[in-house]
Amino acid sequence: CSSDLLDRLEPVSKCEICRKTHATPVSTSLDLRLNPFAEHAFSSASGQKPVIWCLSRLLKRAYYSFMWFPTLLLHEHGSTDPKTDIDIIAVIDGKVYLVEVKTQFSGINESTVQQTEEIARILRPDVAMIAVADKKENCSDQQNNCFNSCRDQLLMIDVSFELLSRDGPA
Repeated sequence: CSSDLLDRLEPVSKCEICRKTHATPVSTSLDLRLNPFAEHAFSSASGQKPVIWCLSRLLKRAYYSFMWFPTLLLHEHGSTDPKTDIDIIAVIDGKVYLVEVKTQFSGINESTVQQTEEIARILRPDVAMIAVADKKENCSDQQNNCFNSCRDQLLMIDVSFELLSRDGPA
């Protein structure tokens, strides 16, 4: 395979976009632009770092297929103002995951868990998940109780609940 690539190298190449020929290697500007989502995701003020961490953990679960959608705003019917957002919706080997992502356990309260449960009741994914890029030892007893209650409530409608932490299972 690599020898095939070497065989195709020529001293002059034709640009597939503008159809102009250039000496190889191309010495002119390539006129490339960084995707704005990627630029924001990797900026120093970005809140995307835990989302990217979560996506990497979810990708490890995939055996056949992996697809994901970035942040989606949810609106109630007829309303122009978003009710809330979903950090990640992923489809992994045919299972739909609804994921709320947090940086630390301190950012999770009872309202966060209830809102995740409410969205899961409406959308009915296979798995509702709260992913926290923090160690599980930083999770309080009150938060654990909220997670357990959410798990019990969602099981009644055939939706699994998972808590993903930095040191928890992938």
